[in-house]
Amino acid sequence: MLENVSRKVLVSLIFSSFLLPIVFTSDGSIKVIAKDENGNRIGGASIYLNECYYGEELDYKYVGITNYNGEYTISNLSPTSWCYSIKISKSGYESSFSGAICIEAGKTEVVYLTLKKVPPPPTTTPPPTTTAPPTTTSPPTMTAPPTTTPLSTTPSPPAPSQSNSIVYIGLFAAIVICIFAVYTISKKKPEKEVIEKPIEKKPKEKSKPPEKPSREELSQELQKLLNEREEWRVKLEKLKEQKEKLISEGVMSEKTYQQRYEEIMDRLVEIEDRIIKERMKGG
Repeated sequence: MLENVSRKVLVSLIFSSFLLPIVFTSDGSIKVIAKDENGNRIGGASIYLNECYYGEELDYKYVGITNYNGEYTISNLSPTSWCYSIKISKSGYESSFSGAICIEAGKTEVVYLTLKKVPPPPTTTPPPTTTAPPTTTSPPTMTAPPTTTPLSTTPSPPAPSQSNSIVYIGLFAAIVICIFAVYTISKKKPEKEVIEKPIEKKPKEKSKPPEKPSREELSQELQKLLNEREEWRVKLEKLKEQKEKLISEGVMSEKTYQQRYEEIMDRLVEIEDRIIKERMKGG
């Protein structure tokens, strides 16, 4: 009797030792190994993770740096219907990006990323300096004797008299006065016509009641929901635009794409219901 009990206990312990890792291991991990063009490991490189393979540059989040062996492990990654991507960078090197990394439960995906050194800027050599030829002193020049101009015997014309200048000034002033008079006469005529016309009375506009402030201004929660709805709409448009690319490159299957599409649509319907409830609260 005791032997049968001990055998059952032993069998159950052996079975549980094989079953527990399978039951409790649901997350996966990514092991990143950084190296240079010669295959040498690079320590101190920054690691960034993007939870969506087709995301933008701003979607990468910093997770840590590689150790002296050039390795870093990202743990506790849950398997999803889409894949992850890795970015690695370090000062003096060009940034490197991985392809799509799909996680399986209980497994570790190893990713090798190569960092290329940034080429140094080209050095410009100064042009060679040329020595100027020796200057030769020219012989002193002989100065010519000064030439004397003969005195003219013709009498100079008489200067205009002061009376002529006074006449010119008077004519100019008369012209200016005439122009000013014509301008003032032409300006007064339309003013008189405007005065003679009867003044039409405009009907008084009825005062409009003050507009009530919008519900988005009254509820911060509603504004938050509207912003969240806009973000999910942008994600849906991105997924639609990159459908053919994701399926052709093998990043997603048709079934996986449909699952992701339904997830986003369910999220939008949920947000829309919350927006309606929030507006009903505000009356």
